[in-house]
Amino acid sequence: MQNFSLLTIVIFIILGQFGYGQKIKPDLEYRIRKVEINNVQPPRGGESKPTPSSMEREWIEIDVEYESKPIREGKVPSELQFTDEITFQYTIGVEDPVKVEQRLNQKEKDPFSAEELRKAGIDNDWVYRWSLIEGKVTHMNVYDGPEHFSSMYIHPSVVRRFGGGQKFRGKDTAFVLVELLVKGEVKHSYSKTDWVMRDPEMGWRKFVGRLSGPFLLNKDQTPWAPYYWDTYEMIKPQK
Repeated sequence: MQNFSLLTIVIFIILGQFGYGQKIKPDLEYRIRKVEINNVQPPRGGESKPTPSSMEREWIEIDVEYESKPIREGKVPSELQFTDEITFQYTIGVEDPVKVEQRLNQKEKDPFSAEELRKAGIDNDWVYRWSLIEGKVTHMNVYDGPEHFSSMYIHPSVVRRFGGGQKFRGKDTAFVLVELLVKGEVKHSYSKTDWVMRDPEMGWRKFVGRLSGPFLLNKDQTPWAPYYWDTYEMIKPQK
């Protein structure tokens, strides 16, 4: 009984030292909680019914759930507990049919040595067969708290160019990386693909070709622009 009482006292002392019962500072002030990739049909607006051709033209939606909980010093009025701007940088790596064809017919020596690729954590030739498509969106006046949302969309023509919706959802044919930035600083990165996150510096980027052009569209650039105003924070207009 004495041993039990002594153990109990020790436990309470330890918990007290570590602030048990007090608010513990979170590891991340800004956190991406979830990223989902979905095939979606656009809203039909005033159309009486979709035509067969329009039903085949599926969009890809990348939907992000995040939370904003910055540490604030002193007492801050609730109406001032917000972040001016939060930017999301979306990077999608996808097997590119054009590059696959070029790889099959390649006669020149590879531009990178196997050793260079190994040091970057790349263990096969996917860097020669894939392309990166990128886009970003900035949300403004984001109040503190959980359950905020951001999204990006891929137009049906782009989906078709890369081989269809399954290509973007296949773990062996595509990956998605989302980075959350505040004032230009990356606060959190998220990808379901393990090797993408293995190198904090994302060194693999320099080995993969980027495609220029607006391949990713924010919500305001899509048929969803008039919808879901109560779900998403306002989007900063692009110049």
